[in-house]
Amino acid sequence: MIDYKDLGSKKSVKQKNSKSRWKIALVVFVLLFVAGVFSALAYFYVGYTNKHYVLKYVAITGNKVLSVRQIKKLAELDKTGSMYDYSEKSIYSKLMLNPWIKKAYIAKLYPDTIYVKIKEWMPEGLIVSGKKKLIVGENGNVIDAYKKGLNVDISKLPRIVVTSPNYIKDFLIRSIINIYEKLDKFGKINYIEVISDSYQLVHFNNSLNIAVNSLNCPNKAFVHLQKEWGSLVSERGKLDSVSICFDNKFVLRWKKEKKGGGN
Repeated sequence: MIDYKDLGSKKSVKQKNSKSRWKIALVVFVLLFVAGVFSALAYFYVGYTNKHYVLKYVAITGNKVLSVRQIKKLAELDKTGSMYDYSEKSIYSKLMLNPWIKKAYIAKLYPDTIYVKIKEWMPEGLIVSGKKKLIVGENGNVIDAYKKGLNVDISKLPRIVVTSPNYIKDFLIRSIINIYEKLDKFGKINYIEVISDSYQLVHFNNSLNIAVNSLNCPNKAFVHLQKEWGSLVSERGKLDSVSICFDNKFVLRWKKEKKGGGN
């Protein structure tokens, strides 16, 4: 016996399965179509931006020692190209390789500009060691050797002459620069000669030589020097040096008199 109810139900199931397959196919088609549209848009967008988003301007601020040209060359921003060819991280890494750059900030300003803001180490002194000239920073640290092209007037920097590279120590150079700043108020200083860690000779332009221990020189010594400066200057022709790093005295070292020949 044929059960017509079962035939109807089987037919209904086939119809439902067929509709489901059509729905799935339609969804897949729509998804592929949307993906194709987005791919085409992305392709044309990249092509458009590569053509129109071209680096034209590099804005650099904060530089005082390094020139704009030097910074562009260092960061490889001295040639044109698509904005997408430049990475902020890559530019930052290249800039930080330069010893003068302390901090850097980079931003892309679409459609055609890269902005670079830097902070440099500021020169506070010049070390002369033989033929070498080294520029030091605020902490007494050596920034770099002096080279032509840097916007640094070394004639205005405290000049520190070392007899041995063993005296090029951050803490010692920092203390010598501090002494220089205190003594510069008394008169123009030609240079400070480092004899040892505890003994430096300050050569003034007026031929007076002041001996100091930059690591241990009380403030009273400078008050005392202020009172006696005039009399010491008047005797500078006879004085070899004046040690001042005491609370209430100086140690005078007199020049040896040359023995004259007689007839």
